[in-house]
Amino acid sequence: MNIDIMMDFFKWCSIINCSLLALWVIILPLTQDFIYAIHSRFWFSGSRHEHKQIIFKVLAYYKIIVFVFNIVPYISLRIIVAQ
Repeated sequence: MNIDIMMDFFKWCSIINCSLLALWVIILPLTQDFIYAIHSRFWFSGSRHEHKQIIFKVLAYYKIIVFVFNIVPYISLRIIVAQ
């Protein structure tokens, strides 16, 4: 596997994951009551406030994971190739 293939891989991983993240940010406020109703029916027994906190924590963790495992390696490879 060469650097060009790795750069393409991380580029597309970043694009896909950032798109999912943007979609999640757009859909979440519009469907918050529906999501809470489904989650509380099957596996969550907390209040709406607790549910909202958990959802935003998961969103924050996802952003960190995307940044650390997709965007940083892509930028690192770009720097290596530019030298």
